[in-house]
This record gives sequence, C-alpha cells and structure tokens, in this order.
Amino acid sequence: EGNIGRLHVGGTATAQRIDFGGNVDQVRTIGADATLDTRLDPVLPRNAVYVFAGAEQVRLTPDQGAAWSPYVRRKVDASVYLGTIKQAVLVGRVLREDATASQPLYFKPMLGGMNSLRGYDTASFVGDTLVAGTLELRVPLTSPISIGKFGMRAFVDRGTVYDRGQRFADQDLKQGYGGGVFFALPTFSMNLDLAYSSEKNFRLHFSGGFSF
Repeated sequence: EGNIGRLHVGGTATAQRIDFGGNVDQVRTIGADATLDTRLDPVLPRNAVYVFAGAEQVRLTPDQGAAWSPYVRRKVDASVYLGTIKQAVLVGRVLREDATASQPLYFKPMLGGMNSLRGYDTASFVGDTLVAGTLELRVPLTSPISIGKFGMRAFVDRGTVYDRGQRFADQDLKQGYGGGVFFALPTFSMNLDLAYSSEKNFRLHFSGGFSF
C-alpha cells in the first residue's frame, strides 16, 4: 500500500475455503485498488470528491467438478460533495460492481439496504452486475465549530442488478426515496433513514459505528 498526496493505492491477495449451499470451493484472489479522497471532514464534506476503483482476479476450484475459468471482478464507487446554501451539502454518488463472467451466488453483488437502495431490505436483489446512484441533500443543524454534528437529510436512490449477458438498457430501475437524521462525533457516527420504495413499502434503516 502507499499514498501519493490524496491518492491511496493498495493491493490484496487472499486464499479462502467457502462452504456454501452444500458445495465447498477453494478460492484465490489477487487484486489492486486506488482511492482518491479530498474530503477534509468525512461526515460532512464540502466541495470534495471520493473515488474508489478496484479490480481482482478470481480463481475458483470446487472440491468436486471442473475448475472455473479465471475471471475479474470490478468495482467503482464515486461521490461528489457540493456546498450549497449555508451549511447544506448536495451529494451525488454512483456505484457499479460487475465481473467479466457469471459469478457464483456468494460473490454476486447485492442491491438493497442502507448502502445502495434504501426503501428495500439488504440484499433484496442479486446479480452479476450492480448499478446504483444516489442524490442526497444534507442539512446540519449544529454549529460548524461544534464537536458533534447533528442534521437531517433527504435522498433519492435508484439502482438495478442483472446477470451476465443482459443489458443495463433493458433493466427496470428500482427506486427509494425519503429522509433521515445523522449524528456524528470524532469517533462515533449514527444514521437513521426512513425510505419509501417503488413497491410502495416503507423501510426503516439504522447504522452506526466507531472509527479510530
């Protein structure tokens, strides 16, 4: 791993034994990634970008049956943060995950939940390729010099997943929209969102975590 200013580059190599659906697979991967992050404040950044791009080669050998041909998994996750009126921030995000071949079920990207498509449960949809986007307005209600940050947000999420051989243009994009609140300290953050889906259902999503 290494850093070049705001650019971080890294690599990974793994060896796994995966027991899934009654089958046992030996999986080896090798990959590389790069991250450009100009955010000074990861909780409420202004006039900044975050871009992650990564790829890894997968070699999969079942305990029974022929080995899969090696293929490549890819991911791009990009966000733009624009300061608007007063402290409000407009956030645009695009996420794409795909592969050069059909993947085993346990490696397929999952659409739904807090990280991709609010209004739906986590992993509501699964496929070889995932494409999703978000437009979000964040409005802090605390002072800019406050240690803790509390605020509200409104958002629209859209996305789809589909299998190898299908086209993005032929897909029906799912949508979720709604609002929520966020709270963050230097080492702790919490989010609560209520979203309404294309299927006319409400979903409440909660997330929290510590950072060091």
